[in-house]
Amino acid sequence: ARSRSRSRSPKRSSRQAAKNRQYRRKDGGGEAKLAPGAAPGGVVGVLLGTRPLSDAQAAQLQALEEEVVRSVEAAVEARVQEAMGSDEVVARIQERLVQERAKLEESVTAQLEGEKAALLEAKRREQDEARRRQEELERILAE
Repeated sequence: ARSRSRSRSPKRSSRQAAKNRQYRRKDGGGEAKLAPGAAPGGVVGVLLGTRPLSDAQAAQLQALEEEVVRSVEAAVEARVQEAMGSDEVVARIQERLVQERAKLEESVTAQLEGEKAALLEAKRREQDEARRRQEELERILAE
C-alpha cells in the first residue's frame, strides 16, 4: 500500500513539479538571448557572452568604457559648474550663510551669558563668605 501524503493538497505529478521549478532554469538551455535583429557576433555578442573576447576587443572595450566615463564626468562637472554659478543657487547659499551665522551668534551669546551668570554667582558666594567671616571675627572681638 502506498503511503499517503499528510498534506491536504493532492499530490502533484512530477511533470507539474518540473514545470513549477522552471523559473530556476535559464531560458533556452542556458544560452544568452540576443537583442532582436542583432547578429550573434560583434560587440553585442561579446557583451552578451555568446562570443569570447580577444585581447584587441578587450582593449577596445576598455578604451570605450574609459571614454564614456570621461564624457559622463565632464558632463556632470559642466552641469555642477552651471548650477553653482546660477543666481538662484548663489542666493540660496547666501541665505543659508546668514541663517547659520545667526544661529552661531545666538549660541555664542547664550554660552557667554551662562558663563557670566556662573562667574557672578561665584563672586556673590565669595563676598557672602567674606562677610560671614568678618561678622564672625567682629563677634569674637566683641566678646
